[in-house]
Amino acid sequence: MPSSEAQVLLWIHEWRTPWLDAIFVASHFAGRTPVQLGVTGLLLAWFAARREWSRAGVVALLGWLAFLLVDGAKVAIGRPRPELWPRLVEQDAASFPSGHAAISAALYTLIAAEIARHRPRHAPWLYALAVAGSLWQGLGRLYLGVHWPTDVLAGWAIGAALAWLGLRTWRR
Repeated sequence: MPSSEAQVLLWIHEWRTPWLDAIFVASHFAGRTPVQLGVTGLLLAWFAARREWSRAGVVALLGWLAFLLVDGAKVAIGRPRPELWPRLVEQDAASFPSGHAAISAALYTLIAAEIARHRPRHAPWLYALAVAGSLWQGLGRLYLGVHWPTDVLAGWAIGAALAWLGLRTWRR
């Protein structure tokens, strides 16, 4: 009998369709390190252009902290990735926690907060988009079979904590 996490992944896999394959393969590539670094770079450039050095510093620090937490945990824990069906994408690092989930939760929230600072009446929609983007990233990891559910939950928790830390620091 498969574990409960394997059962969840197998249930998700039953929903597989070509259009969902395309949506979640896109989420995989959108969450890759070069793309996330590019988005972070744009955010840093935005702050630099506005001479908001403290905000830029917070984003840079949180980026390094996210890298250290996620990659450090992957090395320390070394949890193997699921091997339940042939994958559409390959990953070579350990499974726990999901970096895609962590970075998307933190980065999308900080971007939403920054735009909402300038467009406060749009804040609910911006935060909803941030949540939707993070869900797309995290659920994509499960759909693609490259993470266990607890990997994604841990990634979201790390990302939420980093976003909270960033927002709290920005408000000071």
